[in-house]
Amino acid sequence: MDRYCLSHQTAIEFFRSCGRLLPEVLDLPRTCDLGSCSIAPRSALEDDLALMGLGPGDVHLLVGRRELCHRAPGGCPHLCSRTKLPGAFIEVNRRFLVSSPELAICQLAADDAVSMIALIELAYEFCGTYVLRDSWDGLVNNPVAATGVSSIGRMAAQLAGGRGAARARQVAELVLDGSNSPMETVLAMLLHLPRRLGGLGLGGLRMNYPLSTASGRKYVDLAFPSLGFGVEYKGREYHSIEKSARDDRRQNKIVGSGMPILNVWYEDLVQEHLYRQLIEDIAHAANVRLRIRSERYRALHRVLRHRLLPGVMRLG
Repeated sequence: MDRYCLSHQTAIEFFRSCGRLLPEVLDLPRTCDLGSCSIAPRSALEDDLALMGLGPGDVHLLVGRRELCHRAPGGCPHLCSRTKLPGAFIEVNRRFLVSSPELAICQLAADDAVSMIALIELAYEFCGTYVLRDSWDGLVNNPVAATGVSSIGRMAAQLAGGRGAARARQVAELVLDGSNSPMETVLAMLLHLPRRLGGLGLGGLRMNYPLSTASGRKYVDLAFPSLGFGVEYKGREYHSIEKSARDDRRQNKIVGSGMPILNVWYEDLVQEHLYRQLIEDIAHAANVRLRIRSERYRALHRVLRHRLLPGVMRLG
């Protein structure tokens, strides 16, 4: 029986399609060897791919030997030049392997068509506790992350010298573990990314930071412990009085433990005048001056924000 290895964007789509089953998939056996994995046209794999939740479009498949890397209609063949990558491939079943989440991110890093911002946003997702998918609210939360920044860094080191390895290593240095939602990711990227990428360059960010309070441990969405404040995203959907009161009491406990909190609403991100006010409030809380005279930086920040806005507006 022929065997195939899903890779690149197809691997990303596969992990997203797993939804709440992702933790079980991550526990499946791993291998370092592609063996005789081959290439086939999508039409030959259609039923199997549909069962794995993968929709129409080209399928990216990985092989370990150049002679197996022949082109097939509806297929995108890729050659893995490293013969042994410990734990790089997950054995989904007898017929399919899939590139591990960290390897898939490194594979996309080799694609010049994928921007650095898109790579970072993807890495935040896979190093966090959510995956995007076509559900009623656009995502599924899981108790574990698909991967972590240290795993991406180790995979990039194994691929050192290969195409995309340097970009993957940069991603591992710029991303933080522990994002709980796409909106937390957007805020983290706007506040934490270095100014050369359009971020505000605030250091010391921690995602879902644990804080001891009088009523036990609470978590702050984004915390800057060294700067002495935290940020909570409130969303735009209607909250019941009971839920709003519960959130406010939780926040009171956090503030009472010595960490001031800035609340961020959907409108603060999408409306220009409210966004400017938000940045001023954050600068005041951080006790930093953000009077940047460089027109180039202002342009980079606008580009970053507008690249992230479609996701903000879609998911809220």
